[in-house]
Amino acid sequence: MGADFEMTALSAIIAGRDRCDRAVPSPREPASTMPQSAAILSPCVKVCRIEPGGDVCLGCERTLAEIAGWGLFTNAERAAIMAALPARRSVRRDGGTAA
Repeated sequence: MGADFEMTALSAIIAGRDRCDRAVPSPREPASTMPQSAAILSPCVKVCRIEPGGDVCLGCERTLAEIAGWGLFTNAERAAIMAALPARRSVRRDGGTAA
């Protein structure tokens, strides 16, 4: 995929981030089971940068798919992503690859 596609995808995600990062119930999880206070907040640090050819934000370490789907994920799905972020940061910091 070309740089134009990557920038278009990134621009779309960034433009919709306010909508995606809000804690909204997913179709699989009724609103009554997910009060705002119990929702897992977005790990977004407002430093949205994707390296050419990559699909992981260098600010929050989420993939483009995770960023785009955040508002639809259940708390369990969000918790799994949050649990994976420290290892992603470590791999990038150490210049290694994930196991």
